[in-house]
Amino acid sequence: MCGIAGFTRHRTQAEAAAALTDMRERLRHRGPDAQANYSDGRIALAHTRLAVVDLCGGAQPRVDADGSALTFNGEIYGYTEHAAELRQEGIPLRDNSDTEVLFQMLRRNGVEATLRRIDGMFAFAYRDPDGAVWLARDRFGEKPLFYAEHGGDLYFASELAALRAHPDLAGWPWDERSLRLFLALQYLPAPDSGIAGIKKLPPGTMLKFRDGQSRLTRYWHHPRGDSAPVASLECHVERLDDLLLQSVRDRLVADVPVGIFLSGGLDSSLVAAYAKRCDPNVHSFSIKFEDASFDESSHAEAAARHLALQHRTIPVGRDAIVAAFDGVLARLDEPMADASILPTYLLSQVTREHVTVALGGDGADELFLGYPNFVVRRYAGMMSLLPPALGAAVRKVLSALPATSGYMNWPFKFRQLSFGFGRPPEVQSLYWMSGLTATDQSRVWPGGNVDQLLASQFGVLAGENWGESDVDPVGMLSRLFLRGYLPDSVLTKVDRASMYHALEVRAPFLSKAIGEFALSLPTEFKLRHGTGKYILRRLARRYLPSDIVMRGKHGFAVPLASLFRGRLRGRIGELILEASGPIHDALHRPALEKLLRDHWQGRHDNSRQIWTLCVLAAVTRART
Repeated sequence: MCGIAGFTRHRTQAEAAAALTDMRERLRHRGPDAQANYSDGRIALAHTRLAVVDLCGGAQPRVDADGSALTFNGEIYGYTEHAAELRQEGIPLRDNSDTEVLFQMLRRNGVEATLRRIDGMFAFAYRDPDGAVWLARDRFGEKPLFYAEHGGDLYFASELAALRAHPDLAGWPWDERSLRLFLALQYLPAPDSGIAGIKKLPPGTMLKFRDGQSRLTRYWHHPRGDSAPVASLECHVERLDDLLLQSVRDRLVADVPVGIFLSGGLDSSLVAAYAKRCDPNVHSFSIKFEDASFDESSHAEAAARHLALQHRTIPVGRDAIVAAFDGVLARLDEPMADASILPTYLLSQVTREHVTVALGGDGADELFLGYPNFVVRRYAGMMSLLPPALGAAVRKVLSALPATSGYMNWPFKFRQLSFGFGRPPEVQSLYWMSGLTATDQSRVWPGGNVDQLLASQFGVLAGENWGESDVDPVGMLSRLFLRGYLPDSVLTKVDRASMYHALEVRAPFLSKAIGEFALSLPTEFKLRHGTGKYILRRLARRYLPSDIVMRGKHGFAVPLASLFRGRLRGRIGELILEASGPIHDALHRPALEKLLRDHWQGRHDNSRQIWTLCVLAAVTRART
């Protein structure tokens, strides 16, 4: 796992070196084991390395005499098979790293053919022998890549702060439309970054840049939801069994210790079951919270006992959560307000004390329909007939109830669901998951149109050129999650929280083979009788007890509502009310004060809105 940065033409070697070093230093946490620059007048590349495979080899940037140059972040799974093929064809490899394999595949086969073949989590920049510069990102967006075009040149980096460290891009303004969308969604779908002129490369996409011109191409498309070979459910269960075993086996390959994030839920427990089959000595890790409604440690320990794992449960008190709050907001450089970044940050911190790589269960909910949204989507047509005024009335009644701080309490669920009343069925999920709703934003930041923003965003995510007009509504919602929420919220959270501690996290469910398999299945194999991840649960019965197999969805969360009334009260007041700059000068201070006051006095649970505003304040403040 690494950090990459670079740009095309530059005036002098000294200027290139200075800019590269500034950009690279913003990425040191991603690669503490080695840092290096390369520049030749036509391209400048920087790399920071977290050594995981071939600890003595794999140095980057990788450059050859024919002009080829590569800087690469991520892992290529199954790279040893590709290495054997290259050697059989007489292509020498100078070390045993996946970096060398990727470099030689790109030189031999070209970018498009290589991307079609490889499985991995990656973002890379490659200059081919003809002088074209290519950027590429993995199919699901596990690894980040930001870029900008300016003055006929291309600039790129793994994180926004590194890109903005280049003097040509310093001071570029925040984009108001993007930030309003962020307040509504709590994340920004690619290509938006929040900064005018800077973009996120979308997952499954490559960019070719030559002579000051760029061309963006999607190299991977989601299979249709009914394209799997006609077979019984049990035949597909057998196929999934093989695919998961192979994926976990591939993701255990490393020259450093590997462990497992274990929550005790279906997804992580199933990953752990396969990991145990591949490595009897594998370790697993979980954290224990004081608040019982947020704590999953007992479930993790039960799964670990059943699988005979070497397991560690690390108690986490409120002091640690406060430290995570400060640590995340001090380092976060982009609009992303998934609050589970806080426990993920803490879990990554304690896990890194023992291993360098961890396996997680991300992607299963999106691919196999594990979220409640997929069940509720079948009733969206009826909810679209309910007048929005009824939703407002529901929220008024709920607001009269005493505020509660428990995890996913029922007033919160009903409140979020009510925002979808009267909305078109296909966009209701965006409203159910909203951070600051249209009403909230009209008070806090007057002048925007949240309904228009969300309708436009649905159009972007649905995409007129995806060729999926015949996919059923639940299957289409799954694709919307895969194109927005998964890469730009879930995977962004995991990448940043783990890499702040130089920990690499791998997601077995997001292998190329499993992704294509899951997306090709008909919906009824994944969602049946109101039970999501149906085929996954059928498989899990072979390895896990029924209470884990049938356990309901429990997100990774911390008790922010009570912390915002207690230990963090002063911090959030300072962040939200004392922030300054063009964005915060436009916010309506009395509305912000009321939002905070209502929460502090226990009239409402506004923790979701408060956290989102804290992130807005933190990422848009001036940084050195």
